[in-house]
Formats: sequence, structure tokens, C-alpha cells
Amino acid sequence: MKNKPFDKALELSGFNASLHKEKIHPSTIDFLNKYGVSTELIQFFTDYSFDQSVQIGNIYFDRVNDFEEHNLDEMSINCIETDLLIIGSGLNGDPIVVDLKNLQVGFVFHDELWDDEEIVLAREILVDMNCGIEDFYLNAVQIENYPVDAYQAEEYINQDG
Repeated sequence: MKNKPFDKALELSGFNASLHKEKIHPSTIDFLNKYGVSTELIQFFTDYSFDQSVQIGNIYFDRVNDFEEHNLDEMSINCIETDLLIIGSGLNGDPIVVDLKNLQVGFVFHDELWDDEEIVLAREILVDMNCGIEDFYLNAVQIENYPVDAYQAEEYINQDG
């Protein structure tokens, strides 16, 4: 089952998933469907819907029932409008997004996304981590010095090439 790495990430973070389980709201499902989120991803969010945000390593997985609010916020709507669903945040507030086109996770530079001077397309400031949600969060607790924001992610991705 694909969700196993996420279970392990939660366990390694000391998070009691069963204690904090929350049913995904119909309005959240409607929001996800409106933006073309895949059935597979909606099932993942249904399985991992909690009553609070979860700290996994030094990054966060948002409360699923807050996705709509976080994604439609005037400072962040640029992400979902370019098929980048905000699912969490880095240590400095950089949004963690899942690319709805390929289901890969990455960081978006929050300082550029929220810049009042210039409107920037979220995809232009995305650092793709080249992995899906479950591996991304597992890496956050298993790999030493795994990125906690877009700046570190950029360095991490570029160190191999």
C-alpha cells in the first residue's frame, strides 16, 4: 500500500494518528474536486485527515480540512490557480505543495509568492523535490539535513547536478 511511508513518517514523528483522526468534510471534498485533484490523492487526504496540523521532522502537513482556506487565501491563491495544492509548510513558512499534474511535492518561495510589488507565477518559484507526498514526509524524518524550506531545497536539488 502506498500510504505505508507516510504511516512510518507519522510514527517516527511521535504523532498518534488514531487519536487525532478527523473525518474529511464534504466541503473539502468539493474543493478538491473543483480543482481537479485525483481520486488517488483525495483518498490519501481522506486517510490522513487529522484535527490539527502535524509536525513531521521540521516541516508541517496541514489539517486537510483547512486546505481550502489555505489555498484560497489572497496571498496564496496563485498556487492552486497553477495546479499547485498547498498541503503544508516549511520551517520558515514556505508553502509545501503537491503538483496536481504529476503528484510530485515541492516548496514555493513564500517571500516571492507574497511579494506585493510583483505578481509571480507560483510555478516559476517552485522547487520540485522529485518525490510524492509519502516519500517527501518520510525523507523529512529519515534523511539528515533534508530541506525545511525552498532555499535549502534548491541547494539540495542542485548538489547532485
